[in-house]
Amino acid sequence: MSLAWNILDEILHGVILCRDYQQTVALWRPFGEMKLGLIRLVELVAAITFVAIYALRYGLLYGIGSYAVMPITHEIACAWFAGSLVESVAGAILIGLIIKE
Repeated sequence: MSLAWNILDEILHGVILCRDYQQTVALWRPFGEMKLGLIRLVELVAAITFVAIYALRYGLLYGIGSYAVMPITHEIACAWFAGSLVESVAGAILIGLIIKE
């Protein structure tokens, strides 16, 4: 995943945005002064976070599939689904309040 993320970043920043970056060269550090290790760390964390979010969504689908094979009531299954949805939305709201751009 991290490799794919890096390749796509290279296409975005090295090809698609290259001309725009050249027009704003005064805003950027010289290449030798860029914190490349930090950039790679941020890319790795972003990739891991993306996978975690994907896994959460996949987990929700897995939970629906579990209902198909577990002898629980329809009410319990709906409550699990609604509860997971509320928890996910609450978590997203909290993250949005904590991390502001």
